[in-house]
Amino acid sequence: MIKHFLLILSVFIATSSAFAQTSITDGTWESNATWNTASPGITNINRRTITVDHKVYAGTGTYSGLTFSTSGGGGGPYILTVNDTLIIYGNVTFSSNSMDLVINNCMIVIGNLTLENKTDINSGGTLVVTGTIDKNGGTGSYSGTGTVYAGGYDSGADSYFPGDTGTDGDQQQTIGDLTTDNTDGSLTDIIEFIDSGGAVPLPVTLGSFTSLTQQRTIELHWTTLAEKDFEYFEVRRGDADGVFQSMGRLNAQGTTNSPTDYFWSDERPLVGVNFYQLVAHDLDGSFEEFAPIVVMFEPKDVSFRAYPNPAPAQSQIRFDIPGGQYKITIFDINGQKLGNYETSSDSMQLPASLTKGIYLLKIEFNGLTRNQRLIID
Repeated sequence: MIKHFLLILSVFIATSSAFAQTSITDGTWESNATWNTASPGITNINRRTITVDHKVYAGTGTYSGLTFSTSGGGGGPYILTVNDTLIIYGNVTFSSNSMDLVINNCMIVIGNLTLENKTDINSGGTLVVTGTIDKNGGTGSYSGTGTVYAGGYDSGADSYFPGDTGTDGDQQQTIGDLTTDNTDGSLTDIIEFIDSGGAVPLPVTLGSFTSLTQQRTIELHWTTLAEKDFEYFEVRRGDADGVFQSMGRLNAQGTTNSPTDYFWSDERPLVGVNFYQLVAHDLDGSFEEFAPIVVMFEPKDVSFRAYPNPAPAQSQIRFDIPGGQYKITIFDINGQKLGNYETSSDSMQLPASLTKGIYLLKIEFNGLTRNQRLIID
């Protein structure tokens, strides 16, 4: 009996997790890489829990839209939650008794929207539909204090959403009211996006930024999902202390709504920590900095040791990584710290206090640490 119960429980857990999908990066709805599991698909999307925590584009290029069906699942509730930005090219349909819709940030539909379900647009949430919103009967109530902008409302949708399209400040507004409500500039990107028919993306969207370490070089690969008025990308490199310098420049695409791949190779990376940051420069002189990634570089032919060893008293010891800032801590054989030293060259004068004997060195260089025994004869 217990085995049978555990089997049913394991099947239930596996089934439940299979119907819970969350975005893990900016990307397209149709791409498996955008989700923690496979893509939800675009037609007859079964009832499940879907959470959009990133900028996700659906139906780009095909205007295929999304259709949420009543099949699958059991129990629920099943909800599509938009915590970041969901942009859908084409018509969208939520069938009666399909998934509920919760908008906490922004959802844009380049097409018509049919709602036969429960909808919640919370404070600060925005729904923009370039076509018509059709309530078309069905079940489900509306809640929330967010704002809806649409090209038109059928009679059902007109009574479904609070307010009146002819009254300023109400939750129910027309597309033209976007400009009127843009008193603080927060809707500018949406207005430009809508005015262009969806051809101009909201911000520049960085899809991925990765590195590949070779024997002597570090390769950087990144992809943009969309660009707007961009002139070029600047590549900056920083060390373990967070000091950055410009390393290279690559021309951008200007304005595009298609994915673009970029590649840059650092032919002389720093031994140790390398921070790489992308800076996108606009045609108008403004720029946007993206979060850096960190890459550790430890070439096999660099031992990162002090020499000679043994070394004469009060002599110069050298390090096999030229340049940079070294921090050296010296201990006696019993682990007692004798002193801290720093040098900006690849050599160091041994202190006069170090007589013949065995010492332990802790060598720190650009995020790397090595421990070494040093004999003074």
